[in-house]
Amino acid sequence: MKRFHSLGLRVAMALMVLGTLGCGPKSGVERLDLSGTVTFEGAPVPVGMVSFEPIEKGVGGGFAPIRNGLFDTADGGRGALSGPTSVRITGFDGIKDPSNPDAPPKALFEAYETTLDLADDQDEIEFALPLEVAQPN
Repeated sequence: MKRFHSLGLRVAMALMVLGTLGCGPKSGVERLDLSGTVTFEGAPVPVGMVSFEPIEKGVGGGFAPIRNGLFDTADGGRGALSGPTSVRITGFDGIKDPSNPDAPPKALFEAYETTLDLADDQDEIEFALPLEVAQPN
């Protein structure tokens, strides 16, 4: 009986170790910490989001909030994967309406989408959005 208990304990420990190998922040996938700037009409985008979705699906993409024209996946986001990537950028004026504080900020442009081929050693990106993405008045 003692031998069975010891074997059962070993099996349980082995299963715990094997179960944790696939868990955790990396889970076998190396992510790139990306940072950079986002401008629209030559000015920094006040508030928004940059998302990086791998074109070959299977693993979730990365993202970063935009604050005063700057983004950093290591600061409140998640790193991206290298390779062909679909990028989506949203941007807002960041101005709260004092008469309606629950109203969302005004979008500066339609969601902008592009593709990039992210290199393993890439860490900085500059997005200068063209005027054509502006929302019609």
